[in-house]
Amino acid sequence: MDQVELRRLSRLRFIDPELVLPELNKLRCELVQRDVPWSVKNLRTHGLKRSRELWTACIFAHGMREILRTKIYVADDEGGDHDFVCYWDAPETGNICPVQLKEVVPQELNSNSSVQSIVDSIAKKRNYRKRTLAIKLTREGNFNPSTLDLSKLETESVWVFGAVSADQTQWVIWGDLLQSNHGTSFNLPV
Repeated sequence: MDQVELRRLSRLRFIDPELVLPELNKLRCELVQRDVPWSVKNLRTHGLKRSRELWTACIFAHGMREILRTKIYVADDEGGDHDFVCYWDAPETGNICPVQLKEVVPQELNSNSSVQSIVDSIAKKRNYRKRTLAIKLTREGNFNPSTLDLSKLETESVWVFGAVSADQTQWVIWGDLLQSNHGTSFNLPV
């Protein structure tokens, strides 16, 4: 990442997922109880796309916090080849990480969607070297990271995460899959 891009990213407005997630979860729970279409309840309309992506980015950052054991902040930024940016303090320096968000969508939206199909699609593109790939699982079933072929993928790191409870308060994040298949459980702040 060049210095101009690094300066631009460092000026973004970063938010603390631990403060935002409880409020976003309340809104999501209220929507689920309302008599509105499935697409609205699940933030699947065009007008709600950025809200869904911000909620997902905050979940990802909160999961990363559990792994790195440090507070991670998120900024909404669809600049270039990423959807959001994570920032965390590290000894001697801060870290800024552009993240490309992808999703294994629910079966009823696309029965062919899979983590491997997303990885294969990204592997065809050569502009992800300095990006982190975060893939959200939003369908029921088992995920086995050891079955993935990541050999053609050129990206900084690969993470997969998904809810493991019906109320979406318990999650698992796997990765960095370029280094390990380890999964870490975490709970969302309520």
